[in-house]
Amino acid sequence: MKMYALKDQVFKLWRKLNSWKGELTSPLQNYVSEIRSYGDRRYKRTWINALCRLYSTWLYETTLDSHMLITHGLNFRESDSLYPYRHQILDEFLMFEDGLDIIRHGLEVVFTTDDFTTEEREDVKNNGVLRLLATGAGNATIGASINPIR
Repeated sequence: MKMYALKDQVFKLWRKLNSWKGELTSPLQNYVSEIRSYGDRRYKRTWINALCRLYSTWLYETTLDSHMLITHGLNFRESDSLYPYRHQILDEFLMFEDGLDIIRHGLEVVFTTDDFTTEEREDVKNNGVLRLLATGAGNATIGASINPIR
């Protein structure tokens, strides 16, 4: 992802997290200082860290049902713009105190109830959290954004 696209996605996520009924609840100065807390804003790594933390925070705050997190939120496909950052997003999500419990519960629902088809289960196996875990999530990026979870 190009730097301008990263910055745009980060700002959109920040607005989602800091808005109520379409109105910002935080001044824009907070955006600048929050991004600075991830590192030097001239570097792409800073924006990637911000994107992964903000996206995982957005997932955590907006997921109503744990199975939706498994079937949609963390079900990355190669065509997704966030696909290259999927491991760091998962690592950031696991930094939440109950992040692992939410994922565990979602997997239990998907694989032990009759609410999901075989195709949906295969999709979760091939693109979702199970594939992330099998391909080495957690190998060095946990907490890469260094900010405490709010």
